[in-house]
Amino acid sequence: MSDLFPGLLSYLLLLSSVLLVVPLLPWKMPLVRALAAAAVIFFNGRYLSWRIFETLPVAALSPAFFWSALVLAAEALAIVQVSLHTLLFIRLSDRREEADAYEAALRGLATLPTVDVFIPTVNEGWDILERSIQAAIDLDWPNHSVWVLDDGGRDWLADQCANLEVGYIRRDSKKGYKAGNINNALDQTKGELILCLDADFVVYPQFLYRTAGFMRDREIALVQTPGNLTNADPVQYNLLGEGAWPEEQRVFTDIVQPARDVWDNAFCYGGSFLVRRSALQAIDGIPEESITEDLYSSYVLRAKGYKIRYLNETLSEGLAAESLASFIKQRCRWALGSLQCLYLPGGPLRAKGLSLLDRLFFLDPIVFYLGYFWPFLILLAPAVYWWTGTPPFNAEVGHLLTMIVPRMAVSMIVMYYLTDRKVVPIVSELGRIVGIFHFIPAVLRGLLDPFGHSFQVTLKGETRDLYVVQWPALRGFIVLALFTIAGMLLNMTSHGPIWLLWDPNTPQVIAFSIFDFWLLFLASLICIERPTHRGTRFERAATAGNFGRAMFALARRIFA
Repeated sequence: MSDLFPGLLSYLLLLSSVLLVVPLLPWKMPLVRALAAAAVIFFNGRYLSWRIFETLPVAALSPAFFWSALVLAAEALAIVQVSLHTLLFIRLSDRREEADAYEAALRGLATLPTVDVFIPTVNEGWDILERSIQAAIDLDWPNHSVWVLDDGGRDWLADQCANLEVGYIRRDSKKGYKAGNINNALDQTKGELILCLDADFVVYPQFLYRTAGFMRDREIALVQTPGNLTNADPVQYNLLGEGAWPEEQRVFTDIVQPARDVWDNAFCYGGSFLVRRSALQAIDGIPEESITEDLYSSYVLRAKGYKIRYLNETLSEGLAAESLASFIKQRCRWALGSLQCLYLPGGPLRAKGLSLLDRLFFLDPIVFYLGYFWPFLILLAPAVYWWTGTPPFNAEVGHLLTMIVPRMAVSMIVMYYLTDRKVVPIVSELGRIVGIFHFIPAVLRGLLDPFGHSFQVTLKGETRDLYVVQWPALRGFIVLALFTIAGMLLNMTSHGPIWLLWDPNTPQVIAFSIFDFWLLFLASLICIERPTHRGTRFERAATAGNFGRAMFALARRIFA
């Protein structure tokens, strides 16, 4: 056995030890986090070296070589990003003590800065908007004005704003979409600071006292707070995982942004943030060139010498997309907008005034969306093999157990604890898998034809009385699964055009096929949307994960 699978016993012992020890480690300690990051980097580096030097076919102008090289390039990009993130996650900022000191100082002042609260809206219903407007009115701050910025031209909303005695600004043109809507309001208001709230966000009363003090530093243009979403996203909800793992963006709000903030490279991403009017005036308003105006504004502000602070304290609550269709559209918009920044004069490649470190940090969101190619190619790889005989890489079954499994196991275990159980094995990847046949075209548009696309607002307040099958997302999984199964059935027999039963790569591709079928099956379940009701959107979902509960939730969904 040890001859067939060299090193297998030692890896099994190592994995068993890791599973026993890691839950007991003090994961808040930087030393523990650094050692865990080093373990991930070691196994990733070892694996990547093996992939480059031992698994590629002979270099040639052949389809087999180009396919293997393409898979390797996508995998290497994903591995490098995970490795860098483990390093980044060693230290997370916590500015709550700073906020305490600033709040105490502000509460001792006789005069406070004037604040305009902007609530841009285009299609939200009154049941959503009323909560946001009333919370803004109730802010604990003596001199703030609330403005509803209507891009939907709704007379009833003007009447409701008059009843609540808040400002209402309508514009005739939708030029620049959300950025244009905010810029239009900038010209008609005068507050020194601007609190910008997404229309579905409910701000806490203490928001301004917790954030405005940071503006005493004139270099700080903007204070971003977590855009935490309280309800379950479609992945959680449709897999019965509301109490088992957090919605997809929680790792970004709770881990990625505090890690970036340590290096002065947090960025604005909407939801709820406070910005200095003079800083916006210095960059001629919110840039309108990108449909992800918040991210692009961060590039432009940073290039002007301004800093963005991230206060990792929940000071508002928003709503996750409530249908799979909206979830996918939202992610496609984010991908397209992030990739637009590659081409813009204020983006990470062209902006003057950005340091090399700034550019590397600002490339990270772009690399994240390029990372969609890796799961896409892995889903395609078995079908390609069963129909053409071309494997994603050359490896016998022993390498599956000694090279691939240890790397995956260590990476998943470390990321689970390094992110405070917000990246849960298997389920956390499903947010990318479920829309993969839409995400890849969006990424390609972002690379090849990034401009001239319409802005699609994420619809909030959706309900459904019955189960709904999202066929546009589901049909791709069905076709791919059937195509893969047909190739397996045909070419693992002597009757097929390519007899693959005794090919040395067949065992590893069988393993990949089983793994892919599992992902395709779970993604298909997500596409069968459970009924909702009005109260569902206000039910709180988990903010951290538990692997055992996640597997139990999946079992319930499968056998329910």
